[in-house]
Amino acid sequence: ELRSEVVRGLFVQAPGLLVIEMAVAVFIAAVFWRSAPTATIIAWTALVIAAAIVRWVHCRRYFERTRPAEEAKTWGRTFAFGTFLSGMLWGIAGIAFFSPNDGVLLIVQVFLVTGLSAAALTGYSAYLPAFYGFVLPAVAPFGACLALDGAPAHLFTATLLAVWISIFVYLAQALNAHTLDRVLLLLGNARMADTLRKARDAADEANRAKTEFLANMSHELRTPLNAIIGFSDIMKSEMFGPIGQGKYKQYVTDINRSGSHLLQLINDILDVAKIEVGQQPLNESVIDLAGTLK
Repeated sequence: ELRSEVVRGLFVQAPGLLVIEMAVAVFIAAVFWRSAPTATIIAWTALVIAAAIVRWVHCRRYFERTRPAEEAKTWGRTFAFGTFLSGMLWGIAGIAFFSPNDGVLLIVQVFLVTGLSAAALTGYSAYLPAFYGFVLPAVAPFGACLALDGAPAHLFTATLLAVWISIFVYLAQALNAHTLDRVLLLLGNARMADTLRKARDAADEANRAKTEFLANMSHELRTPLNAIIGFSDIMKSEMFGPIGQGKYKQYVTDINRSGSHLLQLINDILDVAKIEVGQQPLNESVIDLAGTLK
């Protein structure tokens, strides 16, 4: 479940990053239009845009239907492979557009690789294979070109770039741990809410079952009790003639009184059941509270 949530977050952020990536590719092509071969610029730009479109379609496929948690590992690997391809294309740009004698274009490349690293830190740090798959192939070729050029300024820039990437790797590790903790907290809260909802539903179901049981039992008990009370009342009043022994009349009176008391208790239970289901009518009136409490 944790991997599934992380991968889902990657695919949610990916479309916006891909649009930015295509826009930056067009901008870089315009900047290096005069300094690099036209065919190389056109081919590279087309490949970057095509790769971004393929990844965008892949994102659409991910959201077309609900993906089970078991598929998260496969989708994560596929996403990381896509970032690796994009990183390779940007690494090729670092080699193809390397302009050691043009300070302005060199600064543009430095800002490009650092900006790409920042974008990867923002969008891919939750899943480190995707982050490393993009940053390392995108930045390493340009750093290698600077180091192999041999000029002191370029060696210094390559060193700063290595320090920059090291800091970004450290930040990616920290952000990854923070993201995982946050996702774990969200999953824990979701599980707790689901458990509480199930417990509430179970309690409501048990309460409904209890209410139905009380209503059914009250009905089943009232029927024989009414017969007992009715027959004992006839016997007590000696409607069909006197009772031979006076002791029997006392017993009949006790039976009648006990049956009436039991019937009253059952009626009270049935009233409680009606109150629980909201079917008990209320007889509202003004009362003397002080007098009632006395």
